[in-house]
Amino acid sequence: MTFRRPPIVFLGPTLSHSAAIKICNADFRPPAAMGDITRAACERPKTIVLIDGVFEDRPSVRHKEILWALSKGIAVVGAASMGALRAAELDDYGMLGHGKIYQAYASGELQDDDEVAVVHGPAETGFMPLTEAMVDMREAISEAESSGVLNADEAAAVINRAKALHFKARNVNNVLQAVLQKTRTARQIGKISDWFASRPAGAKARDAHDLLANLESIAAKARTLLRHAPPFVPTVYLHRLEPFGYRR
Repeated sequence: MTFRRPPIVFLGPTLSHSAAIKICNADFRPPAAMGDITRAACERPKTIVLIDGVFEDRPSVRHKEILWALSKGIAVVGAASMGALRAAELDDYGMLGHGKIYQAYASGELQDDDEVAVVHGPAETGFMPLTEAMVDMREAISEAESSGVLNADEAAAVINRAKALHFKARNVNNVLQAVLQKTRTARQIGKISDWFASRPAGAKARDAHDLLANLESIAAKARTLLRHAPPFVPTVYLHRLEPFGYRR
């Protein structure tokens, strides 16, 4: 296959496209749904990067379309969100995972898809996140405990409360208010909320930023994996990807 396009990156809301274009030169696209990796592979890029993907209002990225892209000699890298999930599932088949969140899924430390799930706005808003990812909340709560902002019991209660919520309802201020209202004053809760708001970007954004900042070297590593990838095995279900460009 002759490669003729820059890297194609599926991104948002983990990082905005406006932020990403300042980090590297790539073809930035919205969160990937089923068929988007197939379409991208038909354009013959050297590298496809999966960071964000949809999973509720449309079918999510299929494992087989990633495997098909790999079989065409295209390096596929995943990180931070849907990309970390798919990379952990396919790293034995040639997809390269990157970052702490990928490592947590690959090791089994994280298992639930909802750890990285968020609600976000449409493209017009830059896919602005409207809720907070559990994996980012865990990190922030751990730092709050280490810094003495929350005690151990409070930290555990906040994590348990957040995890018990549907991902669409996860908001750190609401969780703090619900957990701390019986033991802390309104002023104290306000200061704790301000501490959380002042934190820099969470683990998802850092993983995505690091991948994009080092994309050339990471993609080169991903291409070496292609030499050891097992053969692609077509299945009857691949006819679902034919409208997006799949051909045997």
